[in-house]
Amino acid sequence: MQYTISLTNTVVTVAFEGNLQAIDLIVMNQDPHYREAIIGKKVIFLDFSSVSGSELTVEDTQGLMLLGKLDSQKAKNMQLVILVTPGGARGIKNLCENIFSDSSWHVTLCESRAEALKLL
Repeated sequence: MQYTISLTNTVVTVAFEGNLQAIDLIVMNQDPHYREAIIGKKVIFLDFSSVSGSELTVEDTQGLMLLGKLDSQKAKNMQLVILVTPGGARGIKNLCENIFSDSSWHVTLCESRAEALKLL
């Protein structure tokens, strides 16, 4: 899997390509460029729409969400917009709502680029 990080004044965009594995997302979360990029921004946009496959288990997804929640303790009042492939938001939506419910972050899952771009 590959990812690219791009920045505007208020938005950090992370676009993913290829086969998604848990270790790749852990490495991205620890990437100093990513860590520095989220400080002072208002929106994180995670674009998974170009992912060709995934080896994530339900447990991987839960663990990665909890890892992401640690960021919500450092970067307050962020909007996290997650773009997934059509049909990919079903189980993840409930998981996001449960994990981030007591944080200052607002999480929105989108299944279309147009929907996600409206939020940015």
